[in-house]
Amino acid sequence: MKLLSCYVSSFGRLKDFKYDFNAGLNVFNYENGWGKTTFATFIKAMFYGLSGDRTRSVKDNERTKFKPFNSTGLFGGYLDFEKDNKQFRIERFFGNKETEDTCKLIDLTTGKEYVNNVNYGNKLFGIDEEGFLSTTYFSQKDLESKSNASLTAKFNEITEIEDFANFENVLFNVEEQAKIYKYRGNKGLIADVNEEIFALNEKIKQCENASENIKNFNKEIEVLETETNVIKEEIDKISKLQKEVSLKEEYMFKKEQCSKIKEKIALLNEKLNSAKELLNGQEVCVDEVDAYLGCVKDLIEVQSKIKSTTESITLLEKTIENANKTLPKKPILPSFILGGATLIFALLSFVWIFSLIFSGVFAIFFATYLIYSNASNKNVNKNNSNTSITESINKVKEDLNSLLKIESKYLEKINSFISKFNLPKTDYYSFFNNLKNVINLKESVCKDIKENEKLLLELNFVENNNLENLSLQEGFSYQQKIKEKMVELQNKSSKISYVKNALERAESTELELAEYIVKKNQLLEKLNEYNERYRILNLTLQFLNFANETLKTKYREPLLLNFNKYVNKIINKEDIKATVDIDFKVTALQNGITKDVNYYSKGLLNSFEICKRFALIEVLFNKEKPFIVLDDPFTNLDEEKIKEALNVLKELSKEYQIIYFICHDSRALI
Repeated sequence: MKLLSCYVSSFGRLKDFKYDFNAGLNVFNYENGWGKTTFATFIKAMFYGLSGDRTRSVKDNERTKFKPFNSTGLFGGYLDFEKDNKQFRIERFFGNKETEDTCKLIDLTTGKEYVNNVNYGNKLFGIDEEGFLSTTYFSQKDLESKSNASLTAKFNEITEIEDFANFENVLFNVEEQAKIYKYRGNKGLIADVNEEIFALNEKIKQCENASENIKNFNKEIEVLETETNVIKEEIDKISKLQKEVSLKEEYMFKKEQCSKIKEKIALLNEKLNSAKELLNGQEVCVDEVDAYLGCVKDLIEVQSKIKSTTESITLLEKTIENANKTLPKKPILPSFILGGATLIFALLSFVWIFSLIFSGVFAIFFATYLIYSNASNKNVNKNNSNTSITESINKVKEDLNSLLKIESKYLEKINSFISKFNLPKTDYYSFFNNLKNVINLKESVCKDIKENEKLLLELNFVENNNLENLSLQEGFSYQQKIKEKMVELQNKSSKISYVKNALERAESTELELAEYIVKKNQLLEKLNEYNERYRILNLTLQFLNFANETLKTKYREPLLLNFNKYVNKIINKEDIKATVDIDFKVTALQNGITKDVNYYSKGLLNSFEICKRFALIEVLFNKEKPFIVLDDPFTNLDEEKIKEALNVLKELSKEYQIIYFICHDSRALI
């Protein structure tokens, strides 16, 4: 099998890169950072895809590491190769995650495509990715070759052992079955059954002790119930005493209330007597007082009219006195019109007492007018004018006398009423308002007295000498004792409930004894069965492991032969004899002592691993030679070993296609 050409669309730092491979040696000698490891990884990724998706480390996550910087699209390319004289092309492109990847295999002769078969490397090389990385792919990162199922299967294919992969599966399945029954620590079916048996033994012990516990619980319940009854009796006695104290409290409350009401009634009676004294024993109502207030209002109106009438008479008298001194201008209206008006108003003045003032004023006006009118009329006698005014004055005086009589009647009536009471004599309005207040106070006090007397009857208080002599201090003592006894009673009740629950559990446990014994016997049978199966599985594993080692021994001989061939060529030390076991572990014999190769320098350790890889390639791929990828694996070798390794590489390039990446001329082929 060999590589023909490739095209890298984008992969890491490589972009739009093409290369045609030679059949033999292909050397890439470039400086650090050119992309040698990137190109080597690209070749591996075309067959096996990218690894490390489950780790966040950029170093181990190939998808993160080789995704082109600042790119969100797919990256990858194709690789043309030849196998069994047929040419194929693998085309792969990678996305941000595995589900976005695309892969197809194209038969370049027929043009037929095989889409999304990601296991092309397994089919083409007969080994998985781990086996590929342990044989034909030499990485700087890890040169150690590790045994795995795919390499073992490949060996057995060469040694004509059929269906070894199935053998490995059987071995794995038997180991897993054995783990089901017994695993490390207290895990597995056997441990689970033992745990169940232990738990059942504990339950059986509980059941066996249940009968004795039931007797003890019944006795304890009987004692607790007796103690509970005693406490209840004590509570009843104390409660009766407490009830008497409660009656005393009620009695004292009623007594206090009764005393307060009586005191209130006494105060109200004092107010009532005071009001009666002011009223002088008279029975009078507010409406009657309001009627007298109306008389006071009328009296004030009459007195006002008297005052106005008196002022009118004085004015008329002065008018007569001054009539002859000055002659007035000619009147505007004719005399006969004014005379008629005077007559009409005079008549009206006798109809209603309230027109008296108006008549007097008008008479003054009329007299004045006559004076001025007569003065202007030379035919009217001045004496007649004075006579008319005098008559008007006399008329107004008569009206004044009538008003004075009315005033006298009002005063007599009001003063007669006021004299009946013992209230201070102030102005009429103040007196009557005070009288109304006294009347209202009397009515209110009478109402309050009746209500309080009713409350006194409802209290129904009767003096009791026995309750009077009972001490309230004892009530507080009884109350505290009842609280203490109630707490004690509650504790006893809780304890009874707890013991009864325990009794129920004990009775239930006693009934379960037979069931537990049956279950234990069943578990013992199951345990014997599991132990027997585990014994058989262990024997099977012993035989399978023996057979496995026997099979692996068949391919150890050719592997060891080729390994020593390359050790002699590259390491070439007579004092060191190396060997490799069936699991690819290398040990060295030096000065008669067997050593793990890890005791040696890194350069010598790498040399052993390189020899082992070359040996594996020769042994595993005997039908069709694979290509070999070397990503500068000789960096830790000294000058002599590098020289020998390069000579081996030259020889191998005659039979194998080799892709060799280096960064220094010291490791270049001459």
